[in-house]
Amino acid sequence: MITIADRPTTVIQKGITYLLDFLEKEDWTSDYPKGQGMGGAFYIHYHSYRHVFPLLALAHYRRKFESKD
Repeated sequence: MITIADRPTTVIQKGITYLLDFLEKEDWTSDYPKGQGMGGAFYIHYHSYRHVFPLLALAHYRRKFESKD
């Protein structure tokens, strides 16, 4: 959505708010293993996933919408 929008929409704003809230969240949803594995047998936990992808989206948002003065 950020790529095609000319200005921040309500949906984009809700997504940004969610990402910012999620970075502060500390429960099973934020600590659950991310990555591939075999369900019920093993899971791979990439510790940086919960930070890397939200930060990329936030950086893209800031670069497109907040740097315009």
